[in-house]
Amino acid sequence: MTPDDGAVFQAARSRCFDESLAKSIQQVAAHDANQTSGTGDRADPEETSVVNRFYAVRNDWPSTPTAMDETDLYDVTDNPLYVGSAADRAQAATDLEAAQGWYIRLEHSGEKMINDPVVYGGVVYFTTFEPEASTTPTTNPCDSVGGRGTARLYAVDYLTGTAVNDYSTDIEYNDEGEIIEHTKGDRSKIIGTSIPSAPVIAIFEGGAKMYVGVEGGVTEEDPVATYNMNMYYWRQLLN
Repeated sequence: MTPDDGAVFQAARSRCFDESLAKSIQQVAAHDANQTSGTGDRADPEETSVVNRFYAVRNDWPSTPTAMDETDLYDVTDNPLYVGSAADRAQAATDLEAAQGWYIRLEHSGEKMINDPVVYGGVVYFTTFEPEASTTPTTNPCDSVGGRGTARLYAVDYLTGTAVNDYSTDIEYNDEGEIIEHTKGDRSKIIGTSIPSAPVIAIFEGGAKMYVGVEGGVTEEDPVATYNMNMYYWRQLLN
């Protein structure tokens, strides 16, 4: 089995400890929940031989659950809903709808997700760590990380895996010569060094704020909501 083999529960790929289960405010194409998680070996953050993944598995609440593997999910890594010809994009949308969810390959060398994702307003946020290329790997979980590495924040639509922000300055075109609104590079941005924390969203009277811990401090982000949202206090929900 190669490091990039397509088995979801491949032994070489460690699952993150927790998952985020999100239900959308409105049903989209009869699928109303995604269970999201990523892979990465928290005990060996400097490992570089495995191509890790981020998964979003649709939960249709079947009466009889069945096993699935990565072939049941649609690979959206290369942004197929936006690139190529109109026919290619239409086929990609059809294939995504027919699948049981989607996944993104984390393509930077050794990039891994070792903290929990969070879903807010139809967007799933997660952080990844890419070890320094010059770092000598260690298999001892008691050793500190040898290099500083790169911390990234991802923000993608939790139903499709496409970007929701303009994080990249690169301009890409589809086969019709039109500028692609959200490119593959728009999914993530570098937010610092060392292993980042999981994103934490705090709801204030003036709106939501997201915080991620990185080396040297905390980075702040304004979360994007792809759905209209209303704020309720706990007493309103209980009445």
